[in-house]
Order: sequence, then structure tokens, then C-alpha cells
Amino acid sequence: MFKSYANKEEARKAWSAQVKYGPTEGYRAEAPKVIKAGAGIPEIRIYGEIGPWGILAKDVLEALDGLAGAPTFNVRINCIGGDAFEGLAIYSALCAHPAKVNCIVEGVAASAGSIIAMAGDTVSIDDNAFFMIHRAWCLCAGNALEMLDTASTLEKIDSRLAGIYASKTKKTPAQCMALMTGSVDGTWFDSTEAIAEGFCDKPSNAPGEPANEIERPASNLAAYNRTWDMERVKLRQRQLEYAA
Repeated sequence: MFKSYANKEEARKAWSAQVKYGPTEGYRAEAPKVIKAGAGIPEIRIYGEIGPWGILAKDVLEALDGLAGAPTFNVRINCIGGDAFEGLAIYSALCAHPAKVNCIVEGVAASAGSIIAMAGDTVSIDDNAFFMIHRAWCLCAGNALEMLDTASTLEKIDSRLAGIYASKTKKTPAQCMALMTGSVDGTWFDSTEAIAEGFCDKPSNAPGEPANEIERPASNLAAYNRTWDMERVKLRQRQLEYAA
């Protein structure tokens, strides 16, 4: 049953009051921090979603501040994706850093997570990890003009993402866009396919490469599992109320 409001602004305020965006109590991915051990290469971990409910670009920038003067550092990624703009900001921050950046995909680099991986001077992927790219999507409420405007914005985002993938893989932006479209919603790659398609350069800890001896603590599994909390999505859909 849809409830009617006097105007669109009133409806939006009611919607905002009912649905709280941002970190949920007890749930927020651990902010990246610099990990160092002995002579090992320093690293930061991006484990969790990207956005206000998880890892923000400012979190990564704060971690990068701790890497001043480092000639090389690793970025370990286990990220299902999240906010496209935060992902692009993290990508840009890593690209701008003067050090050599080694991105290592562990578990998954999907959606915004895959964009972050593209910032690496080298990109390696664990044998058991996955990589996914797709076109940007969002929830939108409003009249036809607002819907069209949102679609136009999504197309601009898609174009920029395709350009980033193209610069890494040496494919054309059109070829990358086709993979982003896929048969349903993007394309999933296993580690062998991700390397074959040019998104990743090599398996992690390839023969001849010493493993970093830094101890890696367990990820925040409860936070990561919340990524697929579809009940939260369903609740938002049920609470969506249109202006009269």
C-alpha cells in the first residue's frame, strides 16, 4: 500500500527518516591500515565493502599517509564492491602515489573492488580468487525526467569504468563495455580467466617470488557476510513511497 504525500520533497524526507544509510551498529568493515613486519614489503588490506557502510576513500588516504617514503607497497583486496564514486576515489589515490603499487586479489575483486585493483602497477590474483566487472546500477525514485537523468549519469560512469579497464587490458573501451554488460549483469572471471583477459598479470606468489612474511589476521567475516544481506534491500524496496 503506497502512502501519498503532498509533494515530492515531503516524500523524500519521510523516506530518509525510515531508511538510515551508512554504518549499522556493530557493522563496518575495518578501515585499512599499514601493516609492516621486518624487511617485508608494507601493505594495506581492503577487506570489505566500499562506501559509508564499509571502507571510505579517506580511510585509504589515511593509510597511504603512513607509507610516505616507501618505494613499494602491497594492497591486498577482498572486496565485493560498493559505492562507485568512493571506488574511483580510492583508485585515483593509489594511482597518484609515487611508490610502486602491487595489488593482490584474495577472495574476490568485484564491481568497485575490481576498479581499485586496476590501480596496481602489478595485479596478481590468488588461484582461488574471482574477479567481476559490470555496469553501474542504483536505486532511483522520481518522475520520468529524473529517471532519464539518472540513466544518463549511469552511462557516464560506465564510460569511465570501461576506460579504466581498457587502459589495463589493452582492449578497446567497447570491448570492455561488452564484458561489463555480460549476459545478465556483468562478467565473472576465475583467476585463470582474469589473467587471460588482461585484468590481472599473474598468479599471486608466482614461482620465483618470495611470499611476504607479514601475518594476516582473519577478515571481519560478520561484516563481509552482511554484503549479501538481501533482507536489507527488500526492506528498502517495501518502504519506497512515491509522491502523489
